[in-house]
Amino acid sequence: MSDSVDISNLPKFSVVLNVYKNNRWESINAALMSLLDQLVRPSEILVISDGPSDVTFAWDSIFSFAGEMNVLIRLIELPVNLGLADSRNIGVDACSTEYIFNMDADDLCRPTRFQSSLPVLVDGADFVSSYIVEVDRFSGGFLKVRECVVGLVDRFPSNFVVSPINHVTLGYRRTTFESIGGYSSRRFLEDLELVGRMLLYRVNLIGIADVLVEVNVDDIEARRSGYIYFAEEVALLWRFYRSGLITFSQAMLGCSVRALIRFSRIGLKISRYFSRKKCIEY
Repeated sequence: MSDSVDISNLPKFSVVLNVYKNNRWESINAALMSLLDQLVRPSEILVISDGPSDVTFAWDSIFSFAGEMNVLIRLIELPVNLGLADSRNIGVDACSTEYIFNMDADDLCRPTRFQSSLPVLVDGADFVSSYIVEVDRFSGGFLKVRECVVGLVDRFPSNFVVSPINHVTLGYRRTTFESIGGYSSRRFLEDLELVGRMLLYRVNLIGIADVLVEVNVDDIEARRSGYIYFAEEVALLWRFYRSGLITFSQAMLGCSVRALIRFSRIGLKISRYFSRKKCIEY
């Protein structure tokens, strides 16, 4: 937490929560309740329902409860699925505040998330990220803490296998987010591509060493396997190399490791190994 900001007089801020047809109401409700159970609460929560869903969501009850806590929840229902990038851009555009935080519908915020992160933005950061703890979706047990680079983030890690931040914890100034173009309209890797533009434009990106979000994990790496996803990764690595964000050797290492992750049976183990090495080789 920044020592130069009075937390008793913090500005209003918004949260953009993306919801998809596969999200269970129990998870969405838990995510919303974790946002309301904060030591520093948001003034508004933008819920972006990305495309039609067969699930019945009990919005009225949670809206009423939030209203009693002086938190406005606004629901934006998109008629078709646009994907994370475009739907989150719509959410940001609908926010009424300068300070905005991302939230996924199957994750939980710890009560100090905004108490710890918002002062960093108020103190001058353009973007802020933090540690997360991975939680097994089925057992509910903690798996491991996933770190981010702490302090000023001004380059990719030397091995360039993982992002220097945990994107699910991201908070930012709206004006800076919009000035670098927001999320690009792509179906994959929109979070890593945004990090690349943060570094390219040399924004003030700060990582803090607090576990502030609990992230449910399942077989996400298995769902990211295959040629199409790998081709997108290679194209993005090449763009980063051409922009001077990474060296040729970093690009080749990134392509090689990603090929093993996407096409081999031991890919998941490799991915988890490099996740643990995230900050060691910065």
